[in-house]
Amino acid sequence: MLPAHHSQADDDAYLDYLQSPLQPLADNLEGSMYETFESDPVKYARYQEAVRLYLSRKIVERVVIMVLGAGRGPLVAACLAAAEQTQRNVYIYAVEKNASAVITLRNRRDREPWKQRVKVVQADMRSWKPPEKADLIVSELLGSFGDNELSPECLSSAHKLLARDGICIPQNSTSFIAPICSQALHSNVAALGPSRAHFETPYVVKIQHGVRISGPQPCFKFAHPNDRVRIAFGLSTSPTDPLTL
Repeated sequence: MLPAHHSQADDDAYLDYLQSPLQPLADNLEGSMYETFESDPVKYARYQEAVRLYLSRKIVERVVIMVLGAGRGPLVAACLAAAEQTQRNVYIYAVEKNASAVITLRNRRDREPWKQRVKVVQADMRSWKPPEKADLIVSELLGSFGDNELSPECLSSAHKLLARDGICIPQNSTSFIAPICSQALHSNVAALGPSRAHFETPYVVKIQHGVRISGPQPCFKFAHPNDRVRIAFGLSTSPTDPLTL
């Protein structure tokens, strides 16, 4: 989804245009890309509802939430809104490695009523050592194909941050694949050069000229954390019942 201030002409410029998938673990994203993410009105509402469901079941004095890959703070805001809805006392660690995004996070913390409930941490989630364990980890590292932002690798490393009965949102993700027929996209890839590697490279495309020739089928699924990771880190193998939206 493009930001609201984009015109139809801006939108049309991306039709059948080959884009390389984002790799925010390797590259720090620019502010315009965060703005694109934040313009999605559905995603963060669904995250807020998922956190609300979790908090409504978690009856403790204080809930520790870790937002891993916090960006400029939309997930932090969603978690705080869910806490207001459920009247739960939460403390949030907003973990982000991108220095420019951390500046925005800290400004939001100081400007909005976050200061007593949010700690901004500039760190790589895979190596960060927190002062306490998380009841809930929230992340949006799914990417265009479920794993191209390395969510399995990052979240597997981050499971050492979970309390024994802690859970993640999302708890699992499934990527689907479907064949399409598109002369336009074939020509666009061929124009990149004679190497076959171009045809074996994933691209993000807003398809205009193409026909899906079969229905989507599940390709692979990741659980966060999976049972092997739970056993390795001594986590409960019977976590809270799955959150169903």
